[in-house]
Amino acid sequence: MNREALSRLAAHLLEWLWPIFKNSWQYLAAVATFPLFRAFRHRRYASKSISVGLPFNLGSWTYDTTPSDRIVAWKLYVQLTTRKAALPFDETSDVISEVYDSLFALFAVTRELLLELPPHDFEREDGVVPLLLRVTNYGLRPHLTRWQADYRAWWEASLKDDNNRGKSPQEVQRQYPRFKELVSDLKQTNTELSKLADDLLMIARARKQKRPRRAKVAPLPPTPEPAHEEPPKADYRIEPNALIVVLESDRATQRGKGPKPQPGARLAFRTKYDTQEFVRAGESEGFTFEGKKFIGDA
Repeated sequence: MNREALSRLAAHLLEWLWPIFKNSWQYLAAVATFPLFRAFRHRRYASKSISVGLPFNLGSWTYDTTPSDRIVAWKLYVQLTTRKAALPFDETSDVISEVYDSLFALFAVTRELLLELPPHDFEREDGVVPLLLRVTNYGLRPHLTRWQADYRAWWEASLKDDNNRGKSPQEVQRQYPRFKELVSDLKQTNTELSKLADDLLMIARARKQKRPRRAKVAPLPPTPEPAHEEPPKADYRIEPNALIVVLESDRATQRGKGPKPQPGARLAFRTKYDTQEFVRAGESEGFTFEGKKFIGDA
């Protein structure tokens, strides 16, 4: 098939597909943007490994949180902190039957929150679902199984007793034969549920931390090394025999009358004493000498 035939075939194919693309642009745009949305959502709500100490002496729990975990944890945290179930029991004002009503409602709320989760969350062994099931079944349920049925039966009978007419609910409940034992266990349950609320808040706030951006710091310019400073050069240099003095500086050559010598010129003296007198006279005028040790105390 030559190029012209291929071009005609491509043109017919494009002409046939264009109405489909034209009417389905919204669908195509959605398909194209879905991977971008999913990548953004994964980056924004990525899981984070977190460890919590479970209440009721059930050990610790470490797992990766998901957005669903955090939502359920937050909702249940609000339920716990606004109910009597997780508040310290006050013997002077609280009523045990009302606390049990709150605990029973907490079971229902937890069940409803878990049912809102998709099925695959129940398959995760390290998710919030097994955590809540473990706490409710092995932590909260034992207290209710031990006390609730017996106490409620006694409570309903006591309310019908004519001897309790005119008494407050707090006065009536103190007559329960095992009142102190029940209240002690109930207070412990309230404390453990308060710990659960703290764990749920930690889960709700867990979120993968974004990597901190590296600060763009401009490189510092190299620090210039200090120039090596040589000691100032003396105006004159005395040779070891102490009879020759060499002119080193320009200002030394300008001293005196007559033709001006060049640096390096040499002055000869007969004795060390003469050299010493020359040095004394020069220092009085501000000139410096190197090798004065050679003239000694002549």
